[in-house]
Amino acid sequence: SLTKGKGGILNIVGKPGTGKSRLIAEIKKERIFKQLVWYEGRALSHGHNLSYHPIAGIIKSWAGIHEQDKTSTVEDKLKKAIENILPEAVDNLFPFIARFMGLALSQKASERMSNISPDTLDKMMLKALRELLIEASTINPYVIAIEDLHWADNSSLQLLKSLFTLSYNHPIRFVNIMRPGYE
Repeated sequence: SLTKGKGGILNIVGKPGTGKSRLIAEIKKERIFKQLVWYEGRALSHGHNLSYHPIAGIIKSWAGIHEQDKTSTVEDKLKKAIENILPEAVDNLFPFIARFMGLALSQKASERMSNISPDTLDKMMLKALRELLIEASTINPYVIAIEDLHWADNSSLQLLKSLFTLSYNHPIRFVNIMRPGYE
């Protein structure tokens, strides 16, 4: 259904060691996945205090950002990735996506954000992320998998709930991998 423009949400639930990650690895070997873009994020067992960690990991992967990259390289890669999707909106989207990822902002971007209330900032970060994801899905269908969702922080869960609605009208499939007993 992804290749026909329809998304969805898939939950993979199993006890530790039952092969959830192995199942994902086998699914990714299927020929159809050559037509899709697949990104994975992972919640950490100590991640309840790491806001947006799984989603920030997906953005880093999407932009080709590596842990050893210098701050200026990270900024350049993120801007280039946004430019590849929405070239006319780089200046508007970059500060919000960078803030979402916890990157230090330039003075110009920091000044732009200084008068925005925390609630409005959260809404603007979500809006920027949604815009990017919607536009990216018009180029290629997307699969966004989150491993160990049962460890995700509340901010990530709220963001994901909002992003899940994109799958109703766009070729985006969310795959949630978690242990039993998690809602």
